Amino acid sequence: MLPTKVFKKRQFIYSEGETAREMYIITSGNVKIVKSLKKNPVEIGILEKGSFLGEVAMFRNDKHSATAIAEKDLELAVINKEIFDQQLELLPNWFQTLIRNMADRLYDALGQLSSQTKEPPSTAESKKDEHAEPQADKKEENTTPDETSKTNG
Repeated sequence: MLPTKVFKKRQFIYSEGETAREMYIITSGNVKIVKSLKKNPVEIGILEKGSFLGEVAMFRNDKHSATAIAEKDLELAVINKEIFDQQLELLPNWFQTLIRNMADRLYDALGQLSSQTKEPPSTAESKKDEHAEPQADKKEENTTPDETSKTNG
């Protein structure tokens, strides 16, 4: 049986850029995965009971490419690097290569997500205006952009 760790809601399990020393299996609770894009946190997923996390960095002997945060109180089964490597060595070489290639592809996909840029606000606003219907109600002229977005959906 694997050792476990308990985390409270909003507690960090690991942070983006930290060296991976363990991977985890969620035994109860949920984990939010967050990636920094241009210094802004973007949620890229919620993991539930039975899901693995930290495995890509473990396969690659690398740093975590995202941050993992307890969505609510949770318990994780812990697989440290030593146990991980021992189990990996039991697999045939071709299967080890397959797993490493899959981990590399996932890591590359996350990297592409990080390098994507959002459309500049001026371009987005001009496209929005091209498709906007004329407003009969003039009272929105004095609202802020935030108030306008609230009233327009």
